[in-house]
Amino acid sequence: MTPNNTHPPSSQILSLNAVRGIAAFLVVVSHLPEQAGLHFGPIHEGSLGVMVFFTLSGFLMGYLYLTKPANWHEVSRYAIARFSRIAPPYVMVVLASFLIYTLIDPKFPYAIGTHNFLRHILFSGNVSVFWSIPPEVQFYALFIGFWWALKRAQSGRTLALVVVMVLAVAAICVRDKVPGTFAISKLHYFLLGSMLGGLHHWLRTVPISTRALTVLQVLLLGALGLFMLEVIHLPEKYWHDLAPALIAGLVVFAFSHDRTPIDMAFMAKPFQWLGDWSFSIYLIHVPLIYVFVKAGWMKEGGLLAVLCVAAAIAGCALFSIFIERPACAATKRGLNAWLKRIEAAARPRLVAPQITPDRTRP
Repeated sequence: MTPNNTHPPSSQILSLNAVRGIAAFLVVVSHLPEQAGLHFGPIHEGSLGVMVFFTLSGFLMGYLYLTKPANWHEVSRYAIARFSRIAPPYVMVVLASFLIYTLIDPKFPYAIGTHNFLRHILFSGNVSVFWSIPPEVQFYALFIGFWWALKRAQSGRTLALVVVMVLAVAAICVRDKVPGTFAISKLHYFLLGSMLGGLHHWLRTVPISTRALTVLQVLLLGALGLFMLEVIHLPEKYWHDLAPALIAGLVVFAFSHDRTPIDMAFMAKPFQWLGDWSFSIYLIHVPLIYVFVKAGWMKEGGLLAVLCVAAAIAGCALFSIFIERPACAATKRGLNAWLKRIEAAARPRLVAPQITPDRTRP
C-alpha cells in the first residue's frame, strides 16, 4: 500500500484519504479471525482493502506526476518522495520484527529471521502483511518507464509508448503465472489507477452531476455492505480477475471529486485521521493485536475485544504521529539536500574572465 501525504494539502483529495483509512480498517478486521479467533465478516475483506490500496497508489502517482515532465529534476524528486515515504517505517518495523522474533519470541507473527531478513530489508519479503510491499515498490520503478514513454508520445515520438503498452498487455495476460509478490501479478490495479489519476484533471471538467456521483457512491457503499454480510462474494481467483480491479477503479473514481454529501461526511476528522494513520495501521496492527491476544484479553470476545482493537489502532496512531511522520520527513529532507549538492556539483561553473592589465600603455 502507498502512504498518504505525498503532496501538498491543497491538492489532497480528502475523500480518497478517508477511503484509504476504511481500506486499512478492512485489513485489520480481516486479521481478527486468524489472530484472535474473532469473525466479523467475510474472509476476504482484507484483500478488498489491499485492492483499493493498489489502485489508489497508481492513482496518486498518475495524479501527481503524469502532468509533469519526465526529466531528471522531476524523476529524482519522485524517487525521493516515494522512498522517503515508505522506507523509514517499513525498515524500522522489519528490524524490530527481526530482533523480537530471533531474540525474544519465536512465535511472533512477523517471522523474520536470519533465513529471510535480507529479502525483507530489500523490499522483497512475503511474511504476513509484508507481501504487498514488493509489488508496490516494483511498480514505483515501472511507473518511471510509463511516465517517460507518455511524455515522449506527447512530443510526437510514440514508439516508446507503443512498446510499453504492448509489454503491459503481455504482462497482464500472464498475471496469474507469476508469484503474488511480483508487480506483474497486480499490474492491472496499478495501471488502471495511474490512468485514472492521469486523466483526473480532465475528468473533473466532464459535466458529471453531483447527484449522479452521490448515487454511484451509495451503490458502491451498499455493495460493500452486502459483501460484509456475505451476500455477494469475490470471484474464486479474485486477484487475477479483472472485475475486482474495475470495481476498485470505480471506487477511486467515485470518491475523487470532494463534492457530494458523502464526500463531505468523509472529510470529518475521524475519517481523515484513519487515512493519515493508514500505513502505520497496515504495518503494525498485527503485532499489536498479538500482544493483546497473548495477554488473554481477547479470548472472550465482546466489549473487551472491541476495546483491544481500538487500543491497537490507537497504538498505530501514536506510531504514525511520533515515529513514522518524523522519520519520513527527516529522510526526505536529507535526500533532497543530498540531491541539491549533486545538482550543484554537476552544474557548469561560470568562470569569471581574467582581466590582464595592458602593459603597453604608460
